[in-house]
Amino acid sequence: MVRLQLSLELNYEVFEPGCDFIFNIHAAHTARQRVIEESLVINQNVRTLVETDPATLNRYLRVSAKPGPLRVAYTATVDLAHYFASPESISEIPVAQLPAPVLSYIYPSRYCQSDRAFATGCCSARPSRRTPRTRTPRRSTPCSNRWVCAETSRI
Repeated sequence: MVRLQLSLELNYEVFEPGCDFIFNIHAAHTARQRVIEESLVINQNVRTLVETDPATLNRYLRVSAKPGPLRVAYTATVDLAHYFASPESISEIPVAQLPAPVLSYIYPSRYCQSDRAFATGCCSARPSRRTPRTRTPRRSTPCSNRWVCAETSRI
């Protein structure tokens, strides 16, 4: 079990007539992540609504802010129960066979920059020329990265 303590503070200057915000800052309640305690402080006296996405369990905070300074502060203590499996028990799945519910997790993010696989030269598939990217040399052999390259799923 790993215990994390996190905190964040966001500061905005809201102009007339006000502004609606949707924040994704709350820790999710999942089978392997338990929120021990949390606190949300907003400097404006406004109605807030926290909704949970049933598919991902992500929690979204809706705020209709008034003109003026807006300060949103969130703190939480979270216990994580990591899942451990032996590498031999985890099979590799070609891209063509990935289940639909996991597709949202393979998009690039600040945590996993999967779009940078093109920069490694591992794939013969490339973005179109209209996409401003650095060109990488083609490989004569298929890549072994089945997680990001559909080329290896060919027979």
